[in-house]
Amino acid sequence: MALKRRLRRATIKLGIGALCALIAACGGVQLDTISRYPRHPQTSQAIERLQSDDKLLQKEARVELISLGSGAMPDLAEKFEQASPETKLAMLDIATSIREPTSILVRLFTLAAKDSSAPLRQFVAYRSSLFPTLAPSLAPIVRPLLADDVPAVRAAAITTLGNYTPPQALESRELLPLMSDENLQVASAAAAVAIGRPEEPVQRMARAVLPKLVGGLKSTSTAERAAVIYAIGKYGIVATPAIRPLTEILASDPDTEIQVQAAVALMKIGSREAQESARPALESFANGEDPALAQAAQTILQRYPGTTLMRQPALQQPQGLAPQPEG
Repeated sequence: MALKRRLRRATIKLGIGALCALIAACGGVQLDTISRYPRHPQTSQAIERLQSDDKLLQKEARVELISLGSGAMPDLAEKFEQASPETKLAMLDIATSIREPTSILVRLFTLAAKDSSAPLRQFVAYRSSLFPTLAPSLAPIVRPLLADDVPAVRAAAITTLGNYTPPQALESRELLPLMSDENLQVASAAAAVAIGRPEEPVQRMARAVLPKLVGGLKSTSTAERAAVIYAIGKYGIVATPAIRPLTEILASDPDTEIQVQAAVALMKIGSREAQESARPALESFANGEDPALAQAAQTILQRYPGTTLMRQPALQQPQGLAPQPEG
């Protein structure tokens, strides 16, 4: 009550400018700064189309909002909390593409990290890795997600924090218990970070976890197989025991993206045996009809010498193969 009386007196005597200063001093409340950014007049209608049930309208709205750039960000931030989980995810994706102003981007990530929707939290944990210069602002948002109830969210947080630079980075001592986690996604994410750390205890633990990862290649969960394959690729030549099971995945996994990821891991292992096991499949994908897989396979083959493509597929706009939040 005392604080309310002080604010009321401040409104009468000091005016709105002094009131703002008093609020900040008394309660430590951050004032909304969205209003200071210019808005594009087309944004509101584009967001309405984004919220429609028509997939074509949604797609057109996404393209338009990205083209509007920073002028779309204030409205995206203001309408975010009232949107459906699906629209929120689309808004986050759009904001991540626009990137500026960064203060609004951080605000959106802050809201999404506390949302009840696991895909939104995973999106924040994963996409925060794209903004290393914002690590001082994003790391405090991502770090609580290390304790999330959903393993995919925890794994994404480990990956992002593990690749930030100190002091925002995940410390090596924190990786040790995470590598022992019973969930394969979490353990794989921690091992993928740990194998690149210089400390001997961390390196030793990461190598000890490798057999568990190799065994995880037989998991019936696509998400777990993807996480394990990614981690094994980080081991390089140390992961030689994984060559045969990775080759089996490359030949028979029902998910073609998992097959491509297995080929990437084999190329990263780097031995002649591993790379020769991967090249025929990569060449097949590179000459295939799927533009996303073809683009990914071409990129991999160009990164490693010794392979000549038989032909180049017709140029098409590829779709990203980056991991997406689980629904």
